[in-house]
Amino acid sequence: MTMHSVRKTAVLAALALTAAAGNAAAQYNSSPSWTGPYLGASVGLGTAKTIWSSADFESKGRGAVGGLQAGYNWQTGSIIVGAEGDYLFSGLKGSGDCLGATATCSSNTRGLGSLRGRLGWAIAPPAMLYFTGGLAWGNTQWSATPTGGGPAASFSHTSAGYALGGGAEFMLSDKWTLKAEYLHYNLGTVQAGAGQFLTTAADLKPRADTFKLGINFKF
Repeated sequence: MTMHSVRKTAVLAALALTAAAGNAAAQYNSSPSWTGPYLGASVGLGTAKTIWSSADFESKGRGAVGGLQAGYNWQTGSIIVGAEGDYLFSGLKGSGDCLGATATCSSNTRGLGSLRGRLGWAIAPPAMLYFTGGLAWGNTQWSATPTGGGPAASFSHTSAGYALGGGAEFMLSDKWTLKAEYLHYNLGTVQAGAGQFLTTAADLKPRADTFKLGINFKF
């Protein structure tokens, strides 16, 4: 499947999800509590980049993301406090000339996970706005291919850092909610020693941003 097809599928899925939410919300007028556990799924789009210190270069990519989330909310008055864990499968690939145009450097962010706290405010109609942040991790593969030919060097690592963002969530019924969320991931610095990947030591700094739509079922 081409990247264009992946993006088209993600956009169509998001449009279908939004249409379904609109139909459900039009029939829903009550305001039950947000308190309780939930499980859901999300789809969206993302961008990722790696800052290559030794190559003085940034590899940037974009593509579709999708995965699962689970969490718990506690509501007191108009304040909602919660915790959520999620994992996104992704194919955020980017590449470009580096090392004085003697090689092509590329990066592929294959998955993103997080465990975050959430702080929200209930508003009317039944909805909430929230901020979120916490621990994040991601699996990235990097490679460098000589432009004149020859074998590519590759290196992969799961690095940890933090994720920050926010969003809005809407009650469709006493069991179903729809959310739109933005997250920025800072996955720290990965140190690759000389000869482990490139001929010289490299500091690789992976970053990512995602925007997604999700639907949750509250138990």
